[in-house]
Amino acid sequence: MCTVNHSEVVAKLADAGMPEDAVREALSLPIRLVDFDAALSVHAGMLRQVTRALGLSFGDRACLALAAARGLTAVTTEAAWADVPGGPEVEIIRPPPRSRGRPAGKRTSR
Repeated sequence: MCTVNHSEVVAKLADAGMPEDAVREALSLPIRLVDFDAALSVHAGMLRQVTRALGLSFGDRACLALAAARGLTAVTTEAAWADVPGGPEVEIIRPPPRSRGRPAGKRTSR
């Protein structure tokens, strides 16, 4: 997990009212944190043009950049990630609503 996305998780937990000590404990899972370095920042920045119309955030682009740089699958609940041209493999872990006429289930790109 990129340090940018780690910070987003901290913010979401804090927004939910979780105190800092509980946040630190919740994040003590064995997840490897990867520094958001210059190479990742350029990659994420270059994704801006192709993801703007999809509504992806800076954090979304940071995650996609890390997955692409490491040749890994990006895991998300955001279906729009699968539509990024030239992006990494994406696994959607939350099925789309059934009301749209599509069957529920996992969707991957590429």
